Amino acid sequence: MTRFKVVRCCLAVCFACSFLFSVGSPSLADETGAEPKDGDKTAAVGIKKVSDWGYNAEDATEFLQAALDSGERRILIDRQSGPWMIRPVSLRSDQEIVFEEGVEIVAKRGAFLGKGDSLFRGDNVENLILRAEGKGATLRMWKSDYHEPPYEKAEWRHALCLKSCKNILVENLSFVSSGGDGIYLGVATKGVPCCNVTIRNVVCDDNNRQGISVISARELLIEDTLLRNTSGTAPAAGIDFEPNAESEELVHCVMRNCISENNDGGGYLFALHQQSDASAPISITLESCISRNNTGRGLNLYTNAENGPPKGTLHFNGLRLENDGVPALHRDSCENSLKLTFERSSMTLGQETTDLDSAWLEKVAPRINPANLPIVLPDVTRLKLIRGAQQNDETGDIFVRSLLGILAYAEQGQEVELAIQQHRVGGYEVDESTIAVVSPSGHEEKFSLIPSFNEPTVIQFVAKESGCYKLTTRIPRNACQIKSANVPWCYCGKKISLYRPQSVLYFRVPEGTARFDLTVMGSQGEAISAEICDANGKSVWTAENISTLAAFVSGDSPEPGVWSVALKKPSEGSFEDCAVALFGIPAILFERPDSSWSE
Repeated sequence: MTRFKVVRCCLAVCFACSFLFSVGSPSLADETGAEPKDGDKTAAVGIKKVSDWGYNAEDATEFLQAALDSGERRILIDRQSGPWMIRPVSLRSDQEIVFEEGVEIVAKRGAFLGKGDSLFRGDNVENLILRAEGKGATLRMWKSDYHEPPYEKAEWRHALCLKSCKNILVENLSFVSSGGDGIYLGVATKGVPCCNVTIRNVVCDDNNRQGISVISARELLIEDTLLRNTSGTAPAAGIDFEPNAESEELVHCVMRNCISENNDGGGYLFALHQQSDASAPISITLESCISRNNTGRGLNLYTNAENGPPKGTLHFNGLRLENDGVPALHRDSCENSLKLTFERSSMTLGQETTDLDSAWLEKVAPRINPANLPIVLPDVTRLKLIRGAQQNDETGDIFVRSLLGILAYAEQGQEVELAIQQHRVGGYEVDESTIAVVSPSGHEEKFSLIPSFNEPTVIQFVAKESGCYKLTTRIPRNACQIKSANVPWCYCGKKISLYRPQSVLYFRVPEGTARFDLTVMGSQGEAISAEICDANGKSVWTAENISTLAAFVSGDSPEPGVWSVALKKPSEGSFEDCAVALFGIPAILFERPDSSWSE
């Protein structure tokens, strides 16, 4: 039996057993086991109509919430003269909610002012069925309203929001025009994913951020589902698998017979940059799924080498990518620990069809570290400054995205002063963050960064010991720059992410180095050109318009000394984000050739 079939069976057995011993069969059969006659389903024993609590065409929230709070195991949202107009409602455990064919649940206009107000929300809910009869029912919000005052800008006004929920069936429903995602599967209790969730025969249409977002899930099955027309807020994908922390998980997640089409972003997005080698191994399978006519890539994958790449498998069986705006696949800083496999899969652009297989994968998304060399983070307790005792002048024009990690060398008693300034990227608002300063002996002190694009934050402290001080901050959306420093400093990290660099960076190749690898990466088609010169200033490698990645692997016993990598604006493609990673030698980059470091 294949792994996919095993997962499917486990899901079916767990789900069936759970409901058998909690809310009963998902059907509306009466206690004798006989199905009620057509047109008389509300007469079945054990089900009660929501209209029995009442109905108000202008605001039916209190009646629907009362039905959900009643403790009734099975309720029917029955058709009325108009839609069920509601404010946010909360779901309960041990309940089957049946939507009569043609029912519309509609968000009340002028409500949902809270940034996280969702149409239906369940936190830590168990044993819940949401299903519609016949040709289905619709849950509708007003996406365009939420982009204007009095609404604050937000991306979390979901149609269905489930957090840390267990044993859930969502079937035969349409989720339309939400202010966030059609369906969101997240976390209410840290460490508790959504578990044993089936989403079947669902349509997510015209939602603001994603058709479906999967933040943390174990034993998830999504089948016969259509994800289309997402637009409004990035990433605007059909579906996005995106944990918010390394403790969250994507385990035994299966999509089958799904279509993701006409989305402003991509079709199937795997944003795994918060996952690390400490996370639960990822296991996701897409079988007989289609991505077509999306503005972005049919398949997008992001990981983050800074955290240690996640482990696990992404398996694509019968995947078809058809005429998406950007060819798949983007694979950002993905190393060998996360395995991608393709079977019977293809990509069509115009009249040309390409088989998706291991050879194609290596061509379009080469490995970040082809020589399989180790990442060498220096031991700061042993790191010594070779040259560059003072650095009072202003620094270069290097802007770092996401994570800024630097080392600064100071003598005991020296007054250290570094100015760090945030730089706007696109239309993002200013980020609020802190910077941690760790002394050579491990003592940590934190400073708040000024939330301003115009004013630098000056970090000042007196060195209590001689050696290297590590400074780290994360700017989630924008970039930051070291404006000035009165001590020698360098960048240090598994990957240095940069914003529009047109500068030269230097790195040291120690005596006795066997080989090293320097990889330059573009981002989502944004390109960069690069040139590497050896310790004698001789050009040894150039690469133009790198939109995915290109790796320079040195020969055996490379010349020791200070080498350089010049990063340049590409002649083709857009120019914004890129990154540099070093393998086999200390992962240190510095802006001045006369500021050199060694262990």
